[in-house]
Amino acid sequence: MDFRYEFLGWPDDGPTIDISHERFAYAGKFILPGTGKAIVRSSQPGSHPIKGAVAFNDDRGVQNAARIRYITVSESTRGRRLGPKLALFVQDQIIGQSYSLVRIAVNNPIAYEAMYRAGFYYTGETRQLNEVVLSTDAPLSPSKYKTGLQTFDKADLPDRQVRLIDRGMDRGPPEKIQYAFNKVDNQTYTGQRIK
Repeated sequence: MDFRYEFLGWPDDGPTIDISHERFAYAGKFILPGTGKAIVRSSQPGSHPIKGAVAFNDDRGVQNAARIRYITVSESTRGRRLGPKLALFVQDQIIGQSYSLVRIAVNNPIAYEAMYRAGFYYTGETRQLNEVVLSTDAPLSPSKYKTGLQTFDKADLPDRQVRLIDRGMDRGPPEKIQYAFNKVDNQTYTGQRIK
């Protein structure tokens, strides 16, 4: 499947996206202005075009930092690493423009591992609601990766997530995906794995 990445605008631009709450988590958050947004689309005829979305704004606690507020991908594209690729795309678009780093708080081991694949590493910081804070400027540390995994309470998680934690504790952090974006027009890009 061929995907196109689109940067829709900065927080002050107020871009909005109307996506289905039946296909995407946090769909209602993307209708609201006040966050910058990017999407990934399928160019395959006959499929629903939007496959994923990300919203970001200033991280008020850290100077020159953006915070990814929401990132979601459609059920039909899970397993293609679109979440990490979208996070990489946003980094590519905003670091050096208005921000020097990007942060995200995740609340489950699947999102934790996905963001590690995008080059976000555990800062040692947690937030309310059991969120673990990851950042593009945190150093990669296998021991910190495992410490972050241990913050998730296995008793409250589905079996798939418990298995992911156990695998991560055995093997350490996943490799960062190597991906580059090539400009098609002013806001559209293609993505390509770097070998």
